[in-house]
Amino acid sequence: ILFAIDFTLMLLHVLLLHSCTTTDIWDYQLKCFQNFLCHADDRYRRAIAYLNVSDRWDEKDPCTLQGVTCAREGIKHIHWRSGRVSCDIGWAPPTIESLVLDDVNINTQRIDTRLLPPRLTDCWIVYADLLGTIDLRTLPENLVEFGVPYSSLTGTVFLTHLPKGIRLINLMGNKFRRVYVLNEAIPERFEHASFFQHLKPKFVSFDGKRVDRRVNIAMGGLHYGGFDASSSRSSEASSETEI
Repeated sequence: ILFAIDFTLMLLHVLLLHSCTTTDIWDYQLKCFQNFLCHADDRYRRAIAYLNVSDRWDEKDPCTLQGVTCAREGIKHIHWRSGRVSCDIGWAPPTIESLVLDDVNINTQRIDTRLLPPRLTDCWIVYADLLGTIDLRTLPENLVEFGVPYSSLTGTVFLTHLPKGIRLINLMGNKFRRVYVLNEAIPERFEHASFFQHLKPKFVSFDGKRVDRRVNIAMGGLHYGGFDASSSRSSEASSETEI
């Protein structure tokens, strides 16, 4: 009986998706994009005035804005670097594959990784003054690069469940106290996780072994879009194990 109910719900979901026209899907993306740019207040108009590179601005076509790239399926890339732009990350359009926000004002000053677009492959949110904690256990499964450096994130980070294809994590310049690592959860092709900050966080291995050398306090490079904040300074993570 439970199988029949689950199958019926799945069938209804598929039928609902196929009943949506391209216009319906685009309207939904447009609504997400407007909320992403804080459509409810003056910040939206200020952002549009800055990002608009067209003589004629059509509110229903965000693809004409500076830093926005689209394909047939919808908005694919958003790359913005300006303090004149404010965003609500939770409303990022679901079709986005690449998101770069450098020195952009984040509306809530929080990041909930569960709300990131499911197709996201690279995500950089830099100099955003984010507060609170960050959960790396709920990152999008397609993610390859993830960086939230130079903010005010605090608390504990868990490297215990990561996307299988992820290669780079950059969280330097924050205020973390501990980093818990499950070595077997680090993907084989993973390259580097950087936690360089003023007060060194404590690295703790869940399996009693030395923390994977790819997880450390070395300064990680920021090479997205031509920007580079890499440094030759490096240091290995502490081998101390805590129960």
